Amino acid sequence: MQLRLRPNGHLYFALLGLIAVSVGILISSEIGHEKLRTSYSDVIQEAETSSELSVMLGYVAQAESSQRGYLMTERKKYLDAYNYSRPSIAPLFSKLKIVYETSGDARLKADFSAVTAALEERLSLLDTTFGLLTSGKKDLAMDLFKTDIGEEKMELLRTSVQRMLANERQRSNRAVEDLKYNHEMSRMAVAIRPLASAGVEGHTTLRPG
Repeated sequence: MQLRLRPNGHLYFALLGLIAVSVGILISSEIGHEKLRTSYSDVIQEAETSSELSVMLGYVAQAESSQRGYLMTERKKYLDAYNYSRPSIAPLFSKLKIVYETSGDARLKADFSAVTAALEERLSLLDTTFGLLTSGKKDLAMDLFKTDIGEEKMELLRTSVQRMLANERQRSNRAVEDLKYNHEMSRMAVAIRPLASAGVEGHTTLRPG
């Protein structure tokens, strides 16, 4: 017994169309899954970097207040707090630098450059003051501390970080919307694929020749 397709021109073109649709759905599904994975990664990364920016700013503020406490009281507990918070800044900054230098977002790169410049200026002043303290030049350290320079540098850093966090929130909101959209597209592709397959099978009826 020989099996052959029913010789119907309309069926032939319908079959080709359904095959094309099925291939298109398969491709769309794979693209949707990839976009979904990317969206998940973006949301997670933006949450992590925002948290790390805030923690880094907190360490700078802690180093500043600890140094102030030591200058005013010479109590060792303030020096210990400074020696804890100051070295904690560099690892966080290095991690953030890798993220933002490889980012495709030009605005975030510019924001991070501003944060970097402000951070370097504030840390330089902290380190200079601390160096004067540890070398026995407390009077010079106090004179430097009493100027408005430190407060101005800290405010510049705080403003730069806050602006960057605001932009990160906007980017995170966009990533969440993309995540929702890609999730729906992926679900739709998964739901349509069996229907298309069933349509192809229904139009490829074989009968005895």
